[in-house]
Amino acid sequence: MQEKKKRRNAKSKYSPAIVRAVLYDVETSSQTLAQIAAKYGLPKGSGSLISKWVKKYSSSFTAMEDLQPETSNADHLSTAAKSRGERELQKQLEEAKRKIICLETMIDIAEREIGVDIRKKSGTKQ
Repeated sequence: MQEKKKRRNAKSKYSPAIVRAVLYDVETSSQTLAQIAAKYGLPKGSGSLISKWVKKYSSSFTAMEDLQPETSNADHLSTAAKSRGERELQKQLEEAKRKIICLETMIDIAEREIGVDIRKKSGTKQ
């Protein structure tokens, strides 16, 4: 029984750097625990392990600087991916703005040609 318990504890230990990196991602990203576990190569079903880490270590980390993992090439790559994502979101925002302008122009033209108010007037009573 003791030998079985020792093996389980030895298998479940992760380096403090991994724990810090996982906790940092939990605090700062919008990913699920399963996605974060997969990112760091933790076995499937490690969401409960990550939850235990959060409960165990959340009080010991007082500032976000303590949670920040050591910088590596993976961090630089994720920063590049984030900036690509931001650029994509910016393009989508610009496209949505252009679409709104086109639709408003189309409503203006339709109101002028048909002579009927299409837009809802605020303050109308029923």
